[in-house]
Amino acid sequence: FVVCVQQWSGVNAFVFNTKKLFQGDDYASLTGPAKREANVDALHGAIIVNAVQVLFTGISASLMDRAGRRFFLLASLIGMAISCLVTGIVYHSSGHENLKIFVVLCYLACFAVGLGPVPWLIASEIFPNDVRGVMMSLCTVINWLSAFLITLTFDSMNSALTPSGTFWFYGVVCTIGVVGVYSFVPETKGKSLQEISEIFRHGYRERH
Repeated sequence: FVVCVQQWSGVNAFVFNTKKLFQGDDYASLTGPAKREANVDALHGAIIVNAVQVLFTGISASLMDRAGRRFFLLASLIGMAISCLVTGIVYHSSGHENLKIFVVLCYLACFAVGLGPVPWLIASEIFPNDVRGVMMSLCTVINWLSAFLITLTFDSMNSALTPSGTFWFYGVVCTIGVVGVYSFVPETKGKSLQEISEIFRHGYRERH
């Protein structure tokens, strides 16, 4: 579930948009030095995006064993859902490019702090040793298949739903993710494989 939400939350759609955002809406009409400057801006934008993701992934990694996996997942998904809502509003109202860039960076920071790294950590902790290799491989296949489908459908969704509708769709997925994580994903911080197995055996009440 979580590895599906990781991709269907629209992270690749946001990454795809960063180049266009930093190039500017009038990029297609630019020529000569102006176009080269826009390309340089896009390159600087890519550096900023990657720096934000590295920074917030580092923050998550350093605090993961204190705050717990569920906390970072829930905080990440809530932040992403809000960012998707605001992004859709900004696109719908033809907001300023700098505002678009800001909300996209907020979204990517929220992704990097939780939904980016945590699903793989949880997946490595919840599966028994005898099936861990197979299940991790299955998670990887599902994740990449979801990424392929998001990439394949992004332009079609933009055309059918408009950019605002597309980002609101991803916001709905993030909201579903919040409900799913809160309801079904256990906290695995500081627990052995046997203790985690007991959590699943006893059901929801023991997961918190």
